[in-house]
Amino acid sequence: SCLVGSEMCIRDSGNAVATTYLNDTPECEIREGADGADQGLDQDTQASWWFTGQGSQLLPYEWFLYLEQKDSSELFRHPDNMRRYGYFYAESNPAVLARNPDGLPIGFARSVDHKDQQAWMGPTCAACHSNQITYRGLEMVIDGGPSQADFWQFTLDVTDALIATLEDDTKFQNFASQVGSVSPAALREQMQSVATRRVAYNTRNAHRHKITYGHGRVDAFGVIFNEVTAGALHVPENAKVPDAPVSYPFLWGTAQADLVQWNGVGDNTLAFVGPIARNFGEVMGVFGRVEVDPETRKVDTSALYMGTRKLESIMEILPPPRWPADFPKIDRELCNQGATVFEEHCHKCHGFLSKANEMANYRANMVPLWEVGTDHKMAVNAFGKVSTGLFEGQPWLGSGPPLPAEANAFAVVGQVVVGSLDRYTYDIAANLLVPRNTAGVLEHVRDRGLLLRLPELHYKARPLNGIWATAPYLHNGSVPNLRQMLWIEERQVRFRVGCTEFDPVVVGYRQDCEHASELDTAVEGNTNVGHLKTQFLTNDEREALLEFLKSL
Repeated sequence: SCLVGSEMCIRDSGNAVATTYLNDTPECEIREGADGADQGLDQDTQASWWFTGQGSQLLPYEWFLYLEQKDSSELFRHPDNMRRYGYFYAESNPAVLARNPDGLPIGFARSVDHKDQQAWMGPTCAACHSNQITYRGLEMVIDGGPSQADFWQFTLDVTDALIATLEDDTKFQNFASQVGSVSPAALREQMQSVATRRVAYNTRNAHRHKITYGHGRVDAFGVIFNEVTAGALHVPENAKVPDAPVSYPFLWGTAQADLVQWNGVGDNTLAFVGPIARNFGEVMGVFGRVEVDPETRKVDTSALYMGTRKLESIMEILPPPRWPADFPKIDRELCNQGATVFEEHCHKCHGFLSKANEMANYRANMVPLWEVGTDHKMAVNAFGKVSTGLFEGQPWLGSGPPLPAEANAFAVVGQVVVGSLDRYTYDIAANLLVPRNTAGVLEHVRDRGLLLRLPELHYKARPLNGIWATAPYLHNGSVPNLRQMLWIEERQVRFRVGCTEFDPVVVGYRQDCEHASELDTAVEGNTNVGHLKTQFLTNDEREALLEFLKSL
């Protein structure tokens, strides 16, 4: 039992199914002759990852096809413009053409809302969790890798383009001639409604003060909290400045972890349901429709069950990328020495999964904030309380203690997310292999308390397979490359983010490209402090450790 309104609350997992978690002895394993990053997904699976919609509703789909840029007659979706934000494109093949006939960038997908059958365009998993690496003319897509895109600037500019189209007669006439399924007056009314929705989103989630996101980061929890607790519950005072931007986590190994998210609040030990709930919350944060009936408290959302389940099933089989054969070869002797250094100094926190076991289940090690010493902002913000609004006095997750007038934001978001799953009770029962006539399958899930944990002051350490492809480093992306992770004294106070050209010597990206953004680590939330254990290593030990990390 636990008190939901308290600072910490971890529900008992009850009779959870026993799971074997692996942790191997570190050793250097170099796979020779890899083709590119070599993740091995076939074209159909890869196209599904890139273009399966989850229910995000940035703009009606047809509108996005014909929307012009704010200060130009060029289409907003023109590749030159989309690449400016850091989005990139798939090579054409039958699987891609079938799922993306209009040639949108990877991670932008069509979804149909069950409420009114309206087709919308919005980001899907791959928009934030796919990346492109370039190296001497070679282009490689890293599926499940952290995006280097500037999501927030893209969102602001789409909104400005929509408003400019409403206010400029020439732009509006061009637009209306392309999407002329309704009268100009009706179209204006619809556009004003969507523009109001977009402006409200941007206003709730504006990150003021000195903090900026730039490329490769977003305060995902802050935005989700605001969209659910302030937007969907119509309690404007619940909105807080989302000022703890983090890197998009890499997704290989996520399905095999017992806990997910940077601060470990996602309990992943109930197969299938936990991931679905987690991703419904994600959709609510990236433009998904969320409506709570004030009388019945029933929740309806545009988040799509089947699309989310398909994406989760792909993530379950997604392997880490290999160090490409086109990069300088890994020094085997140095790598072997690095394995010894890793075992002595890193293994306790990060664990190790051999390549034979890289899809095995593992326990994430939650390292207390006082021990790891990295930027505190994200962990501390997660303790924020909000008004529970119309859920005050209602049982938490359907069977827990009554929600007080104020509760942790995670508790309130969990209440809404779990409520949104009621629509899919039979589907969930089928996937859990329980009888379809079982009443209250979600009550069973709630009783086990396996959908979320309320936060603690710690950050997640996980096996580092594929870590070479996930720069910048630390949870807030404040260290540009692996060399600076190990050579703490070399960490830059300011550096540029958003380039794709890879530097295999430092294991990170170059900083001299066009359209990159600057990250200032002197700002709270951006600080590059902590994770200091390597300061006690010799230079030779650090060189060996860096070589070993390339091999993972």
